[in-house]
Amino acid sequence: MSQTDYIVIKNTPVRAPDNLYPWGSYLSGATGKGLAVENYSGRGPQGKLRLFGGLIQAVDQLRGTVDSSGRLISGYLETYDYDLRFAESSLVPPNFPTVRVFDVQRILTTPLSFREY
Repeated sequence: MSQTDYIVIKNTPVRAPDNLYPWGSYLSGATGKGLAVENYSGRGPQGKLRLFGGLIQAVDQLRGTVDSSGRLISGYLETYDYDLRFAESSLVPPNFPTVRVFDVQRILTTPLSFREY
C-alpha cells in the first residue's frame, strides 16, 4: 500500500525475476499513481505478471510493451486471475468482472493509519 506514490516493481540493484506471481491486494492511493514497472521499456521481455488478488489504483500504468503480433517486447505481459467462486455467488464484490452495475448503499468514512515497509 502506498498513500502518496506508485507501487513499483524495481529493476535495480538486482534485476527483477521473470514471470512474477504476486498474491494479495495492492493499493496506490495517490492521484495519477498505480502499480508500475521501473523502466518497463528498457528491461527486455520478462514474461508474465499474474496478479492473484486485487489492484486498486488511480491510473493504470504501463508494465510492458508488445509488438503488432502481440509478442512481448519488454517488461511484463500482465494477466489477472479472479476467484471464480464469486461468479455464481450472492457474495460477489462490487466491480467483480461478472458484475456490470452496483449501487452504493451508504458511505462510512473511517480514518485509516498504516506503516510503509
